[in-house]
Amino acid sequence: MYESLTVADGFLDLSRERDRALTPMQLLKLDYIAHGWRLGLSRLTHTPGTPWAQTHEPGVFSLPITNDLIEDHYEKLAHIREDSSPRMNPPAPEGG
Repeated sequence: MYESLTVADGFLDLSRERDRALTPMQLLKLDYIAHGWRLGLSRLTHTPGTPWAQTHEPGVFSLPITNDLIEDHYEKLAHIREDSSPRMNPPAPEGG
């Protein structure tokens, strides 16, 4: 995880590249939002059974996550979604 000052410096670099000034409050809010997204995405992607969790080894960084693991994970998610979505039954014939 990056220090908040490092993230803020990144936002300042981007603002200079785009010739847009940031107020101190905007910088604080951007840093806060970036931190929240990082926490939320990390929890989402690192839950048990995901490719990230399957390849995680404490203290080891940059382990490869194969395309096969990612593909299998998202295929399972698609099937779970299909199985849990409500099905529309065709209407019964009238008078029958």
